[in-house]
Amino acid sequence: MKKLIYFASCLTVASFMYSCKKDTKTSTTTTTGSGTGPVINYTPEQNKSNLQQTGLDVIKEMDEAKNMNVINNIIHFSELVDQNDPMEKLNATTFMPTTILNSLTKFQETGDVEVVYSAMKQTKSLKNDETLETLFNDAKGTYTWNISTKKWDFVTGNSLVFKFPSTKQNLSNNASYTIDYTPYTGNVAADELKGNMPYKISAKLDIDKVNYLAFDFKAGYDSEGIPTSLVSTLKVENFNFSLDMNSSSSNASSKFAFTHNGKNVLAMGCSMAGNFKKSNLENLETNVEKPEDMNKVITSVSGYFQVLNVKLETSANVQAFTDEIRSKGGSDNIKNDSDWAILTNKHWTTSVYYTDRNAKIGKGEIYMKPYTNKYTVWENNKYVEKTETGEDPNIRIVFEDGSKIDIETYLESGFDKLENELENFFNSMENNYNL
Repeated sequence: MKKLIYFASCLTVASFMYSCKKDTKTSTTTTTGSGTGPVINYTPEQNKSNLQQTGLDVIKEMDEAKNMNVINNIIHFSELVDQNDPMEKLNATTFMPTTILNSLTKFQETGDVEVVYSAMKQTKSLKNDETLETLFNDAKGTYTWNISTKKWDFVTGNSLVFKFPSTKQNLSNNASYTIDYTPYTGNVAADELKGNMPYKISAKLDIDKVNYLAFDFKAGYDSEGIPTSLVSTLKVENFNFSLDMNSSSSNASSKFAFTHNGKNVLAMGCSMAGNFKKSNLENLETNVEKPEDMNKVITSVSGYFQVLNVKLETSANVQAFTDEIRSKGGSDNIKNDSDWAILTNKHWTTSVYYTDRNAKIGKGEIYMKPYTNKYTVWENNKYVEKTETGEDPNIRIVFEDGSKIDIETYLESGFDKLENELENFFNSMENNYNL
């Protein structure tokens, strides 16, 4: 059963991986639909080739990240701070605009969009007696880099501003990084959260009076001070990141998008319906003891994942899933993994399609894959070879022509070119930024 739940959770990502295709048309937005347009059939080998090409196309979209002026500027800014930290007595490393800069350097180094996503959704409180509000109030003012003394000159102000040379070669303070912070002042769920809940945060980085980075964050709270919404946007030259999260006692959703020059590179989102009241979540371990109890918290789940113009959508009717388990006398009466696979496939659907033509590619499903294991044991003072056979739940793709292929076979070979290009991409970024 544990293996089956694991495979079901992997289905969303895995299904996408097996059906990507390069097309001469590319979607500029994340569109809706479920692949109800004309069917396009490809053999598994063609899909493997198409996936590889889609990966290469994504790398092309990322090429500009290798030489973004703002990344070089951020690295130089960090070097100046290392020389002389203007706020060494303050815990500024946990302040969101600071983590945004750190995440961008990590993104440049690794190509991992997750580090930017994590920074954009951060609402972490500070430790000890300090709060985000007091941190900003203690730090705000204008810090100007003095090239002669190698220190920051300070004057008071209502914003937090850094003025500094954009590169090592530049002798004038032609770059400025400006941060503004507005705290949430309503009721809070706990005393230690007072002054630690942001309402609005904005940051911008200008070089020679041209904007290269703009970050905006806004949060919403209920009457008890519990976050109910979070909207965060980050523009870095021609790259844009956006995050939108919402929650209530009955629904929760999250959407993230990463675009380049208005073209979708990566988009993903999920939503859940159920009972998310505080009293219900506090008794989670008591309320949810078996699979058929899941509907006490979650009744339905849906999600999507899109790269360029290829989109995967998946949904699960948890209520119907748990109802059927109960109709069979409970999960204790479902003994075999194969029965769990049938039941899961019935209530969990996944489709992959092209957003520009709404053309379906295929679907994912769980199936029982036979296996044979040979092993050696020590018996009667000698080694004895034995054979074990059985079945394990696995994932496969069912294409529109009815052909099927499992994950291991599909990914076994044929991706050498993509792997080489990925390695070259990251090596180039490392060399360009001396990381």
